[in-house]
Amino acid sequence: MAADDLTELKVVRESESNIDLLIRTQDNRLVVCVENKIFSGLHDRQLDRYHRYAEHMYGEYRYRLYVLLTPAGYEPPDEQSENPSVWLPFSYSSLAEVMESLIPYANGRARICIEDYISLLKKENIMEDDELDELASKLYGRYRGVFDLVNERCAGQAGVAGYLRGIYLSVLNEYKKSGRFSDCVPLDFTGVYLSFHTAGMDAYLHNDRSRAGTWGNPSDTYHYWVYPTLLKPTIKLELGPFGQPSDVIQAMESLRRVAKARNPEISPDSHYRVVKSIPARIDETETVNADDVDVEGVKNKLRKALDNMLDFEKKTLDELGVIPVAQ
Repeated sequence: MAADDLTELKVVRESESNIDLLIRTQDNRLVVCVENKIFSGLHDRQLDRYHRYAEHMYGEYRYRLYVLLTPAGYEPPDEQSENPSVWLPFSYSSLAEVMESLIPYANGRARICIEDYISLLKKENIMEDDELDELASKLYGRYRGVFDLVNERCAGQAGVAGYLRGIYLSVLNEYKKSGRFSDCVPLDFTGVYLSFHTAGMDAYLHNDRSRAGTWGNPSDTYHYWVYPTLLKPTIKLELGPFGQPSDVIQAMESLRRVAKARNPEISPDSHYRVVKSIPARIDETETVNADDVDVEGVKNKLRKALDNMLDFEKKTLDELGVIPVAQ
């Protein structure tokens, strides 16, 4: 495309299906979807959600680009994307190089903005640093035993987290099988945000997954979560108001008030609202080996927290005058 084709761009930040940056031309020729990861990792196959949304909304655009922007420019792992090759990995160092090449052509104000941004990337250690890599190599050579011990502990805790996820998934699917949940994430789920739903809340919040919303297109109107970290989870009820019709917004706001949630009034522009949190009383933050996990103890603590959330749901829907849904 010629540079003249890029003079009229629309840039949208985090409002379309939670995509970090969506850039598109006014002539419907080019759309660029950018997912930016600095201090957090990918989760819940979010790249697939963003890709499906952009293909659905902008499938007629001739050029559709998907960029994963990270400090090191890593490629998306297979377990976090059905089509990792669709995403172009791009590093902040590469971004800085491109921006530096533009400085000679920028006017005074734009030049200052570009230079300040590049300085910020370096100051916040977002860009990779060759000197830092060299220092790290020297430190590792001198204190190899200490670093290996720390690495072993971290790797062990990653294994513990995965083991706990399997335990949590077995309990969630147990509740689904008994009819207490209308659905939940499957046993082979690999993410850290474990969701479930109930027939009662599905009915009250019109969760028919027929519209775009907070979590993509289509979107749930709410999620119950076994919320990370997996080593010390919390059970949460989170509403997804974004883009929902007025009757759903009204139902959400009524629920928020009855739950006495201490957050702002809900509107169609709100993205997330957590209205209830219940600690699971599970704490494996000091556990290094999965063999040391008390499986039945963990299951019982999770069941108790889930039962408390279901009791909260029943009392809340009763107070709202909702007729119970047959299980």
